[in-house]
Amino acid sequence: MTISRRRLLTGATAGAAAAYGGLKSRRTLAQSGPLRLPILTPLSGPIAIIGESVKLGAELTAQVLNKNGGVGGRTLEPFFIDDKGRPNDAVAAAREVIANGHRFISGLIISPSMLATLPVLNETKTVLLATGGTSMALTNENFTPYFFPGVENDYQRSRAMSQLAAQKLPNVTQWGGLISEAQAYVETYSSFQRFAREEYSKSGKQLNFADPMLFKFGTTDFRAQLSQLANSNIEGIYNMVLGADGLGLWQQAQAFNLDGKIKGVIDQTIDFSVAKTLKKRLPPNLWSMVIWYYGLYPDDPLAKSVFEAYVAAKGDRFPSGYMGYGSASVSIMSQAVAANNGVIDP
Repeated sequence: MTISRRRLLTGATAGAAAAYGGLKSRRTLAQSGPLRLPILTPLSGPIAIIGESVKLGAELTAQVLNKNGGVGGRTLEPFFIDDKGRPNDAVAAAREVIANGHRFISGLIISPSMLATLPVLNETKTVLLATGGTSMALTNENFTPYFFPGVENDYQRSRAMSQLAAQKLPNVTQWGGLISEAQAYVETYSSFQRFAREEYSKSGKQLNFADPMLFKFGTTDFRAQLSQLANSNIEGIYNMVLGADGLGLWQQAQAFNLDGKIKGVIDQTIDFSVAKTLKKRLPPNLWSMVIWYYGLYPDDPLAKSVFEAYVAAKGDRFPSGYMGYGSASVSIMSQAVAANNGVIDP
């Protein structure tokens, strides 16, 4: 079985409202029984806090769609393979699910894992719907027709966040970066520098950027770098320290009295789930990107139903934005399968 690029795009653009109503092919569906949807996501390791939200978003979306008939009467069954948020483990996870007969997979939510897996897609002719990952290298020098990005890229994010910085922190001119150590994230910080300089120059401001402070995944002790930060002239921080590492960083930062020194933080990782854990330990004057915010889609029946399902399950009205990665995986894969005559497995 193959799912062509045209078929995938046809399914992906069918619309959430169509998914909510129960997608039906114009032809007789070629298979019967549940549709098993493989999703690779970190369920252990330092970014498991993100992966668990992805998993929940996928499960709740499948629950909503199944109540409305699934795909042509077939129920959706997302299943999850732990990629541990590490490139080597992501490659192993991809090979595992492909060896079990799947040629249409989703997930791998961070750029380093995706970049490591692209050669496997080419080798096995497997389609990857990636609902995370924003590195420009994914769709430029490492382009493959088997890879479908599901979110905006670093160019778009960096431009938006540099505009936000200029609007919300107009007097912050000394910047530094706190970055999880991966080339893709270092490049993100470089893009932010480029566009922030452009935005601030419109009001006659010149910016200075320190070299980024890099943290290996799984770092637990941030005190040396925080001490260095406290003794620097840095006023604004571009933050891209992911998952449990980010939690540990900002929890330890309290001991260094950065509230009086740091005038603002532009962030790509602090989500509702992280904010609820940090509470008063959130960095001062934080402006963060949220991957998916349900309140922006009041007329989207699928988003509304997934939000309601979350509230019913958790008794909480602030779901993690990372749920959007999992929700998109199930919604788009189900639509693509419907457009492909109900076929997902070879």
